[in-house]
Amino acid sequence: MAAIKSYEGRVGRRYPEFGVFVTSPNMDTMTDLHLGNQNIRMRKEYHFGEHDPCFTPQPFNSRTPHLTCLQFPQSLNVGFSEFMWFLPRPDDFTLIDSNVSSVRLGTIRQDLRNVLSDQFHKIKKHVSAVLNSSAEGTDAYKRIKGDTKLWDYRARIQYLLGRMSAPSTYEEAAMTWRLTQRLCLEFDARLTWISRIQDAFYAPDARQVPLQPVVGAITDRLDVALNCYRAGIPVWVFRPLGAETGLRVDKWLDDIPSTSREFGCHVCFDDESPPCPTIFSGKIADLERYRAMAQYGWKRAFPSTIFGTDDSATSVQYDVPAASQSSRQPELPPSNPPSQAAESSSSRLSVNRQSASQAAESSSSRLPVNRQSASGPPRPSSQSSVRSAPYVKPTRGKKQSQDRNKFVDIVSPVMPEALRIWAQASAVIGASFNQSQKSRPGVSRGYILPDPVLLANHSNENSRQAYFTTYLKLRLVLLYRIRTLGVTRCLLQSPEWRQVLGLELHGSRDDTKAAESRRQIQANIQDSLDSAGSLGINLDNLENIAPAWNNVIYESRQIPQDVCREILWEIYTISFRFELLVLDGYLYELKPDGFDEVEVEEGMTPQFNELDASTRESRFIKVVAFMPGFAKERLLVADLEDKDAGLGSRDVEARQKAIFALYRIMCGWTRMPPMASSTHSRMKRLAPPNIPSLVELNEAEYAIAWHYIITYADFLDAPLRDGTILAQIRPASAYLVCVLQDTGNTTFFSEADDVDPLNEVD
Repeated sequence: MAAIKSYEGRVGRRYPEFGVFVTSPNMDTMTDLHLGNQNIRMRKEYHFGEHDPCFTPQPFNSRTPHLTCLQFPQSLNVGFSEFMWFLPRPDDFTLIDSNVSSVRLGTIRQDLRNVLSDQFHKIKKHVSAVLNSSAEGTDAYKRIKGDTKLWDYRARIQYLLGRMSAPSTYEEAAMTWRLTQRLCLEFDARLTWISRIQDAFYAPDARQVPLQPVVGAITDRLDVALNCYRAGIPVWVFRPLGAETGLRVDKWLDDIPSTSREFGCHVCFDDESPPCPTIFSGKIADLERYRAMAQYGWKRAFPSTIFGTDDSATSVQYDVPAASQSSRQPELPPSNPPSQAAESSSSRLSVNRQSASQAAESSSSRLPVNRQSASGPPRPSSQSSVRSAPYVKPTRGKKQSQDRNKFVDIVSPVMPEALRIWAQASAVIGASFNQSQKSRPGVSRGYILPDPVLLANHSNENSRQAYFTTYLKLRLVLLYRIRTLGVTRCLLQSPEWRQVLGLELHGSRDDTKAAESRRQIQANIQDSLDSAGSLGINLDNLENIAPAWNNVIYESRQIPQDVCREILWEIYTISFRFELLVLDGYLYELKPDGFDEVEVEEGMTPQFNELDASTRESRFIKVVAFMPGFAKERLLVADLEDKDAGLGSRDVEARQKAIFALYRIMCGWTRMPPMASSTHSRMKRLAPPNIPSLVELNEAEYAIAWHYIITYADFLDAPLRDGTILAQIRPASAYLVCVLQDTGNTTFFSEADDVDPLNEVD
């Protein structure tokens, strides 16, 4: 018998109610076309049932061709394990005692998360293998390196894997698991399409590709059917009834009730009880259904994003004075004497506190930041090694004569050490920053976590211990609060955080007046922490809870100094992550929809890169995945076991990658005065595969640190006493290093990731 043609059928079925018939030239089973209007909703096991692209053939669309190449859950020996379709049950969910919340928080078992992570790393290795096997400059190489969707998938998966390590409810964890599985399947499908299928699909003289174990395509176009048939994609073609006359169809399945493909694993299409809401009604060929499914799943996994909606940043005024449109160029740091070269190699020397203090106080009047300076502010002296005097706590009832300079450290035995270069840049900017300038309208104010100074700056050790003890008791629910409510709904002012941390200092007398006052304070705090009532916070039993850190319970309520430093380091680390993301949200201008689908003429440079995005959420995800240490440290968890990487790394290459990644992110900030050309020149020396000298690395780091800090201060125009999103006006990035004084060892806790998102070998 002659070979079957793409327009003929091994099987066929007529649908009189829709006036069409369907054939497949390369499949022995039939599929439901889902003709007419379809109502799509989420099902019991966190997928979309028969409408889910992970289970059923998809209408072929040139904008989403890779969705026809999703692995079908049939043959589990083709590269994926059953974990790509497996859903952890409630007994696979490890509960964590949140102490003060009735919400049952926990994480999916670590061993299951490890298997899912391994699947992701297999795809990344496949990307690297394809790149390594393709000569640079070839079409295949260019397609992979230039495909923004591949980068977007990778960024989102990294983010999701990290978020699965943070405490959540079972529903949120299960939805995050499903999202990760789906994106891994789509990531693999995108790579399969680009590297193996695309050429055969579009080349008329291409060799026939063996049938692929993928979900396949449905189409009413014979040219698409021919291309799918040639490329090895299962395809089902529907045409008007009557056209089947004289057409070769080996077997009609009109009278056979069920001939669908069999799944190789358990898949349940049952509805939840009660059923979930309909998220899309319309034809399945409408690409909006993909958007609706993605948005609904993401919203269930993460009830809040960093801003909430993309429109929330639009009310901020970006009226930068015309005089500040010129680029800003910081003065170069002085060269280090040879004797200091070894210490300077990692940019982790302790802050010269007296020098920083002198620089910060060198101006008798607080002048505004010199936004149009050609040379930038002067560098502080680096000769003295004496610490400046600590900030003195004001006496009760008396107004402080001058606000604390938050660009300079306080002195406390529990404060983590700062990065030297960042601390110097901070002190220089703080010397002329006007602390009395007005706030920029629309910019959110407050602290997502308490200012570490509130915890560290106590002359009374009992008070300090009480603050740390209370924080540890509330820590888990405070982190979950950020995850659930979003940053802007979690901001509290310093007086509010002071009341929260001082809960156990409000006395314990039982007389009516004192007890009533204490109950009122507690009620106010409880309402501040859980204004929506969704976290189930109850502080009634707070005094009976023992504080814990890293699985160590401190029954005595005495927290060792090295542990206090670790706690503050975590607060600074989390604060910097959100500080950068919030600032990016204000200063990055979103691209129009479809910006990355515009064809670029040969020889022309695309006007976008892998960090560009058309939605705030997408940009947020890309920045998290791009900046070393953000995704792998799970954003809301600062892992104390991740050492020696990122901005505070001893390894020059890792430090170089972190600095360059921050620079790449900041290059997208168009709502601010631009960086000086000299800064761009210094940063280009850090671009891979360049190997800069130590002097060049330090100069580049100072330039980017200076620009980051002055941009932050300049944009916020914040009177410091009102607080900001960050733990201090001085960027928390200066504290990515924590010196454990009790042991004399310097421990580094951030984990680096490659700046180049696709060209890596694990």
